[in-house]
Amino acid sequence: MSDNFWGNVGHVPTQSMNWVAPREPSQDLDRQAFLNLLITQLRYQDPLNPMDDRDFIAQMAQFSALEQMMNLNATFERTQAFGMIGKLVDADFPCPVTGDRIEIEGGLVTSVKRSGQSVFLVVAGEGGRPVDVPFDAVTEVSEDFLLPQLVHEIFTNLNAQRGTDLIGTYVMGFARFGNDREFIEGRVDSVSMQDGMVVLVVGNRQIFFPHDVFSAHRPRPGENGVENGMRLIGSEHFRDASGNSLQVAGVDVETNSDGSHHVFLRWEDGTPRTRVNLINHVIDALTYVGHSVTFGSANNAEVRAITIRGGIPFLVAYNHGVAEPVEVDFLAYLAHRHNVENPGGEDDD
Repeated sequence: MSDNFWGNVGHVPTQSMNWVAPREPSQDLDRQAFLNLLITQLRYQDPLNPMDDRDFIAQMAQFSALEQMMNLNATFERTQAFGMIGKLVDADFPCPVTGDRIEIEGGLVTSVKRSGQSVFLVVAGEGGRPVDVPFDAVTEVSEDFLLPQLVHEIFTNLNAQRGTDLIGTYVMGFARFGNDREFIEGRVDSVSMQDGMVVLVVGNRQIFFPHDVFSAHRPRPGENGVENGMRLIGSEHFRDASGNSLQVAGVDVETNSDGSHHVFLRWEDGTPRTRVNLINHVIDALTYVGHSVTFGSANNAEVRAITIRGGIPFLVAYNHGVAEPVEVDFLAYLAHRHNVENPGGEDDD
């Protein structure tokens, strides 16, 4: 095979082609041959001594059984092909474009496709180019046992690097104690590894990264040079349904029998707890206090507080010169911002 073969061929075969790898002539009676024989027999039978009905029914039953066997074989072939995804294959077959022999050694199967009645394995060829390999051209299948471990190590190292970057930042998240989880916030003092998982050390508590982290940011200088973080516990930016100020005393996390969790904000003045659907939405809403938003009846309105109804945070905003506040559904506002910033509907990278 020439050195520039892969550069000339590209994706084998091209998407405009429906092709089947040439096969050796078979002596087996296939479905089409059986049907041709039956039609020929009917066409040239003796009109004075026609085929017996029972013989005809028997042959049709044989044809139906053959049809079912062919369908079963095709289904089994596709099942085998899907089972090869993620495995390494060797194959040898002629290229439909140039006629040259294509040899695949240890090619990684990334997906499976079907063209007509033929099944193809999409294999990463030289230079990462996808190659459509006929299923029946596969000569050997093997598994790279190091591949899953390699992928795991890549993601572990990536998370470890990201976790290390958080040292000195201010985080909010859940610390685990068996089946229970406690909401904590504070500065990340160090990062450690436990059973292949990245752990952020906050005081005498540990937060698994990234699963149990809700927010992280660099502390900003405050009064007298003391660094201030955006705290949830102790925050006075919440109001109840009557507009009274509330101060967060803590966050309660209750584990249900099915393993799910309910999160509640606990208030300093003894007001009954308020359940929230997602604690990170509440934390994100806090960052809007002191800023202006335009959404619905809020027109460049200043956000001064947050209220929670039905587990969803609402921004309490004041339009310029108007004494009565307007409430902005925070999740609807986030969706609006996403649509404005991504008019094509594409997700952020």
